Amino acid sequence: MYYVEFFRKKSNVSWETFRSVVEGGYKRWVELHPEDAPVLAIGRTWRLGPPDSSYMIVYRIRDFAQLDEWTKSRSSDSDSEKAIMEGTLAVADMDSGVYEDIGMELP
Repeated sequence: MYYVEFFRKKSNVSWETFRSVVEGGYKRWVELHPEDAPVLAIGRTWRLGPPDSSYMIVYRIRDFAQLDEWTKSRSSDSDSEKAIMEGTLAVADMDSGVYEDIGMELP
């Protein structure tokens, strides 16, 4: 399974600030949780992808319980919660979803 986060820059935020905050957020996540590092983190360039999506970060997850673990861990850490609320969500609108493997992935 994959958990995918889609980030759209808020109109009142510069591209430099958006890029710095979102990239810094997932890089910090990797430092703190290397076992849960994303398998893909890309920015929309060359007019590829949905027109309103700027960044997409993809995590491989074992099941829905892993998302519950992340939420519980984050909510017990005030610095993580603050980074999300005052960092990422201050510069970006975010959507996310869980996608199932369809058996065509490469190792």
